[in-house]
Amino acid sequence: MTKYKKLYSIILAIVVAFGLCSCGQPSAGHTHEYKLVAGIEATCETDGILEHYECDCGKKFIKNNNKFEEKTDEQLKTPHGHKFGSAIAGVDATCEQGGTLTHFKCERCDKLFVSEGDEYVEKTEDELLTEPIEHVYTAKKAEEKYLLSEATEESAATYRKSCKYCGKASENDADVFAHGKTLAFYKSQNKDYYMPTSLTVSLYDAANNIYGFNWNTTREPGRAAVVYQKGNVINDEAEKVIAKTVTCESYEVGEPDAQIRYYVCKAEIKLEPNEVYTYRVCDLYADTALADVTITATDNNAKAFTFTHLSDSQVGIANLKSSTTGTGAFFGNVLREVLKGESDFIVHTGDVVEYSKYEKFWKSMLDDNFEYLSQIPVQAISGNHETTYKNGENETLKHFNVAFPEQETKTGFYYSFVYGNVKFIMLNTNRLNSEKLTDDQYLWLESELKNKTERWTVVSMHNPMYSVGAYGSNPSKNGISLALRAQLGKLFVDNKVDLVLQGHDHCVSMSRPIGADLKPLADEPVTENGTDYYNSPEGTIYIMSGPAGNQMRGRKYSTDNDEYYVYAEEALGSSWSEIEVTENTLVITAKYYDSNEKIVKTYYSKGIKK
Repeated sequence: MTKYKKLYSIILAIVVAFGLCSCGQPSAGHTHEYKLVAGIEATCETDGILEHYECDCGKKFIKNNNKFEEKTDEQLKTPHGHKFGSAIAGVDATCEQGGTLTHFKCERCDKLFVSEGDEYVEKTEDELLTEPIEHVYTAKKAEEKYLLSEATEESAATYRKSCKYCGKASENDADVFAHGKTLAFYKSQNKDYYMPTSLTVSLYDAANNIYGFNWNTTREPGRAAVVYQKGNVINDEAEKVIAKTVTCESYEVGEPDAQIRYYVCKAEIKLEPNEVYTYRVCDLYADTALADVTITATDNNAKAFTFTHLSDSQVGIANLKSSTTGTGAFFGNVLREVLKGESDFIVHTGDVVEYSKYEKFWKSMLDDNFEYLSQIPVQAISGNHETTYKNGENETLKHFNVAFPEQETKTGFYYSFVYGNVKFIMLNTNRLNSEKLTDDQYLWLESELKNKTERWTVVSMHNPMYSVGAYGSNPSKNGISLALRAQLGKLFVDNKVDLVLQGHDHCVSMSRPIGADLKPLADEPVTENGTDYYNSPEGTIYIMSGPAGNQMRGRKYSTDNDEYYVYAEEALGSSWSEIEVTENTLVITAKYYDSNEKIVKTYYSKGIKK
């Protein structure tokens, strides 16, 4: 045995003397033999180990960028413990049902936890549930569903208080409040204070034929309402819808401008398609009313229909302090001719009035055209004159009643609606980030496009992407146009947007189909029955319909080659486009009203077929 020990000592001495490693290879310049060792995933209870390599010499390595790096056992260890991803959002409890706490689920063991300070505390599913909250009947909303008693000569109307959380009316007779004035008071007042003004009609919910009515009053109305009935007259059998009233602010011109208060009334009514109705916008207590209006309700299921695109109906005045009387005349020329035709509704791509900050501009424009605007729905979006010009805020919201998703509305709002076989997407190009749509609007737009099922898709926007006017083509002014092209051009083509309606540049044009590479396609129109059609183009067509007001812009810029446009010219005042839709065709006819010759003329008429 002693002999073997001596032999081992001799061998060990030789190893040391000649620099050999324990695996029998020279330690200097030794080539390790790497054997892959599978990793072991850590659990909530035990540590794991990374996938690694081992050599017979006992050393351990990991491979990084094709190089082997030696690691210790501690460095290869992955610690045990719970592994959490993103928080699972809780659900707020309501007065009707309980909610759940915000919590986390361990990806390893599926146990549930809540965060308490720096610690995660385990909870069962039952422990995550929260109880329904108690009703708190403190809200005072003077709405029809809460009305307890009408106003009389001696007393104001009374309403039940409602829950501030869920809106349920209190059943306790003590939870009531008086609102408004007595009938005797309203009778003693100047009726002009309560006369409805600035009426517009919209398709609040086009899919269900719900009309939205919007009007203003100088004083808070006593009982603002829309009274309506099938047929050509209103009698004792008429129905009524009480409007919701919102207090708003505007300005009178001055140095400085004087802030004023007025009241916006909104009401929604479901009408049966193709039925004739007569309606009256009024104040039931103040005994004021606009003239009765007879309309034929639209038919959202129509397979063929016509709508009108117009924009920039504003009319400038030399001095803000001067009268705004007559500023609706050019717009009126358009509306009168549209009403003579077959249009079911109007798409207005912004800049309704010159100075939206001042309510007198709205009142003049809308009241001057009451006989037209009371008969046809207007689907509007905001232009720069509704917000950034003279600092208006929420102006489109104050003057049009349409449904839209939750969002910031100071500069306008985006929304969509479906009519017939067309998906209409209405954008807000006032709220931008680096001259592009903000993330929230872009993600909404992307979702709307990807989830549509309609045959045709029409997008509306104020700032143009393709225009021969200054804001589309002048290198010193077209930054937004170029940024929107880069952001939206390919998205539109990929999602088969057929037509984009634009404003802002006050010219008239129709682009050729623009492809995903932002260049015009080589498609040439084919003439059928006297109309030039693009057959199933793989690109998107962009149009400008000129100013519905009187502000004609200057010369045509030439930055964009003429190859981009099938038609492009300076527009005259009182211009618009009528767009006829069928199952397989979409025809755009651009028109203007020649105020001197008192006739309607056509710029062009061209279409898409698919």
